Amino acid sequence: MNLLTTLLGLTLVLFSAFVSANTSEQDYLLDTGDTISVQVYGEEDLT
Repeated sequence: MNLLTTLLGLTLVLFSAFVSANTSEQDYLLDTGDTISVQVYGEEDLT
């Protein structure tokens, strides 16, 4: 159990470090993904 918790902790630390290192690019990708999702859901609703 302790090993699993340690691995999860390390993963979160590495992930947060990666995101903070690529903040601007990550935000751009998230914004683009949200826009695409909205467009797809809109088309599905119209259909």
